[in-house]
Amino acid sequence: MITNKERLEKLIEQIKRLEKLMEEVRERDIYPVSFFSQAFDISNKIKDDLQQIEIFQIELIENQLKEHAIKQSPQLFSQQEMIAPEIIPPPIYQVQEEKKVTPVFASERKSGFDLKKVITLNDRFLFCRELFENNENVMNQVFSELNIEESYDAAIDYLRKRFEWNFDDKNVVDFLAILKKRFT
Repeated sequence: MITNKERLEKLIEQIKRLEKLMEEVRERDIYPVSFFSQAFDISNKIKDDLQQIEIFQIELIENQLKEHAIKQSPQLFSQQEMIAPEIIPPPIYQVQEEKKVTPVFASERKSGFDLKKVITLNDRFLFCRELFENNENVMNQVFSELNIEESYDAAIDYLRKRFEWNFDDKNVVDFLAILKKRFT
């Protein structure tokens, strides 16, 4: 089992990698395309490491509270009650609309395929401009929603309800081709 100290060391290592990557492009006018994918990957690892540390801390606090309660009133607790309850990870928040937030728990997320990661930088700019009216927040929110859809048909229904796109347009067709890979 990895200790909290090891988790912190891993987190510090990721932060240093991100800092080094940023230093490499600091003086450049144009950043290499690889910079963005590397920075996003490292940022996601940092987020995941922070989440694991948070979950570990919640477990520690719950155990300390239980121990304290048992010491205060040991006769009130049976052996069954002393077993720690299942720890539910904290919610990850996703923007639904500009200022509306809804929690999405880790158990609801699909693993493996993340539209934010598989769409190239050039396609991100194209889709943002052509499909999402240059609103990156809306685009990212749509990607998050599509990542948790159960089927391709459900994803298409979501898009048809949300947008008045011409689904025969080349940009929409290209976007749907990438989306279809998520469900195959």
